Amino acid sequence: MKWIHLLVATSCLAGAEEITTIDGQRTFDDSTISRTEPDGLVITTGDGIVKVPFSNLSKDIQRRYHFDAAAAEQFKKRLTDQQRAVAAQAEKDREDVRATLAEQRKQGEEALAVHQSVREISAGAFKAKFRVSQIKKGGALGTMQRFFTYDTMEKHGMTSIPTVATGLRPSVQVFVFGLPKAVDNESYTLTLYPAGRYQYGAVAGAGPTVAAYATSAELAFKALSLQQAE
Repeated sequence: MKWIHLLVATSCLAGAEEITTIDGQRTFDDSTISRTEPDGLVITTGDGIVKVPFSNLSKDIQRRYHFDAAAAEQFKKRLTDQQRAVAAQAEKDREDVRATLAEQRKQGEEALAVHQSVREISAGAFKAKFRVSQIKKGGALGTMQRFFTYDTMEKHGMTSIPTVATGLRPSVQVFVFGLPKAVDNESYTLTLYPAGRYQYGAVAGAGPTVAAYATSAELAFKALSLQQAE
């Protein structure tokens, strides 16, 4: 394009000269024209670098440097478009950063909530004996006997010594999440974590439910989350 050739052709211009703007507000003494752009001159002075538009320079200077109003407008438009594109990209980048930070904050809050829930679930854990009666997807139905401790006296010869004994509570039917290698009619001693309720044998959306437990706090949390989502 014409202004590109002009820019290249005049980019090597040098030589000290005095330039005064037509509004008279500024005079550049002993200045050097470092390059010419379609809409103005880039001038190097002792104070730094400044660009003076051709619209503020004399007709003589405009002729000397081949000022073309149409090329200048095209050049300014291209610069404006580039600046807008850069600004739009910068805003998009900022939005992406804000979205990433918001997602990280959300994930952190969710992870903290999960951690707190798992801690609360873990506080309700207990030891039990579980006998498998039927393997199901994700776990097994069976009977559970919960271990409990009680104080008693143990005889040692003629002396009775206070001690703590372990017993089993009556069996109840439950469902246990986990147990990937469970076998029918086998008994397991487990640490169980409360996991809500389990429905089985459902017909048309209805069926009996039993208390549910899981073999880990994390698995119990997942089971409870799925129940809350239903």
